Amino acid sequence: MDILLVAKIHQHIFADTFNPKDRPYSDLAYNLEAAIREKNVRYLLSILANGKGFNDKSKEVFCDIIGIPRVYLLKEIKAAIANHCGCSVDSIDLHEQYHAALRLFERRQKELNDKFANAEEIVQMIEQKIASGYTRVGTENRKTFLINEQTNMGWPLNRTQIKEYAKAKLELMDVEKQYHSSEYRTLFGVVAA
Repeated sequence: MDILLVAKIHQHIFADTFNPKDRPYSDLAYNLEAAIREKNVRYLLSILANGKGFNDKSKEVFCDIIGIPRVYLLKEIKAAIANHCGCSVDSIDLHEQYHAALRLFERRQKELNDKFANAEEIVQMIEQKIASGYTRVGTENRKTFLINEQTNMGWPLNRTQIKEYAKAKLELMDVEKQYHSSEYRTLFGVVAA
């Protein structure tokens, strides 16, 4: 740990407004210094990957420490994080896309559980259909189906929650295929499923 760097981060972000009694610097200063030193992409994204106007002081000190001109826009800060950590912006975008799909899937799963007493059976049926080749959700004559493109067969999705769950499950599966390659697993500390 570089205590001078921690002090610089704390001073820039808080400018004497934060004065804890038991320690000289904030947790944010210690954590940000560690993330910059360790090139922790996940933590840097959680703190810095916001649009202009959110955490601007943290972005300024990050740019100052890594020696680049100050940037504030989301696209620019992602590029700075990617450059500093030695990864691509595409890998950062895929990381965000994966976590967005995962949150959507979890939300749809909760909605399904809240709506149906037999939600576990519905989930098992959908997973069986997906395993047997039903890989797309489509609409025909105002009815929604889980479609097997090889056999051109459809399995009806009669309720909104079931349809939304199936869509979220398929989207998550598509993103997971890309996300769990070895590059992303090591970059973001993901354990293979």
